[in-house]
Amino acid sequence: ARDLVETGRRQLAALIAAEADELVLTGSGTEAVALGMIGLARAAAAAGAPRRVLVLATEHPAGAGAAAALARDGFAVSWLAVNRWGQIDLDAARASIAGGAALISASAANHEVGTLQPIAELAALAADVGAAVFCDAVAAAGKRPLNPRELGVAGLAISAHKFGGPPGVGALWLDPSHPIEAVVGGGHQERDRRPGTENVLGICAAGAAAAASTDHLERAEAAARALTSRLEEQLPELGCEVIGADVPRVGNTTCFRVPGVLAETVVQALDLAGFAVSAGAACTSGRLEPSPVLLAMGLDEAAATEAVRVSVGPGNQEGDIDALLEALSTLLPRVRRHS
Repeated sequence: ARDLVETGRRQLAALIAAEADELVLTGSGTEAVALGMIGLARAAAAAGAPRRVLVLATEHPAGAGAAAALARDGFAVSWLAVNRWGQIDLDAARASIAGGAALISASAANHEVGTLQPIAELAALAADVGAAVFCDAVAAAGKRPLNPRELGVAGLAISAHKFGGPPGVGALWLDPSHPIEAVVGGGHQERDRRPGTENVLGICAAGAAAAASTDHLERAEAAARALTSRLEEQLPELGCEVIGADVPRVGNTTCFRVPGVLAETVVQALDLAGFAVSAGAACTSGRLEPSPVLLAMGLDEAAATEAVRVSVGPGNQEGDIDALLEALSTLLPRVRRHS
């Protein structure tokens, strides 16, 4: 069992060009984010850094939740603004970072819109004041190359289900120069950083998925981008607006809105037609509140409730996109009449 776990660890580490002993295996991407953010912030504060945390305004609920936990722990939490495409405003961030911080947290790719963030540039700004940078790379892992050392971050989180592995397995990469203590007490697994019995079968499957993604990363990224481009070329003709269309994004994600129609109405209609899409983050599907991500990007509350997220994967082909477009052309006139 130990050999199987370590094989999976090596395969997961290879996906992000890391060493196996730098990886902490967790039960999910959310846990990896929480352990990374809370652990790094506490360690930095204990070493004398200001008890201040800067978090990108469009972070996944996992990052926002970890920030809330740090606030309860006495850290001052500030939110870094993004522009209308969802990218961090580095000029505005520079002024915030100049005040010093224990930790700065930003996702490599946005979980709703797919916008890619300039993590290396952010890390360079942080280095000037000695702040650690944490990167939630869950939405980017397996979809584009990742190398945490080249990015200059202290910690980076991934989740197996985002690149073909099973749900319930995540991993946290930590720079060896940024040691942390466990957030939860208990056993001595994962070098005392994450107690609890390892999910051996899940880790095996996650490692296999990581190995497959590593071998086919460039081809899979190009294939996904071709499919989303095919979709996004046609959406405006159906009266839909693609959100974040003008900036670099991860290749598998399209976010669009149907003006005047609630996203959940479109999601339910597509579900009946056999298509699985979501309104906002997949883990918050079913909630009708405006997306915090889209509000942070400057959309008003009405527009933020109209956004639909479509994700493509290795099992999708051009015919799937064409079928989705055909379904939209049929159902959109109907849902517009009833909105």
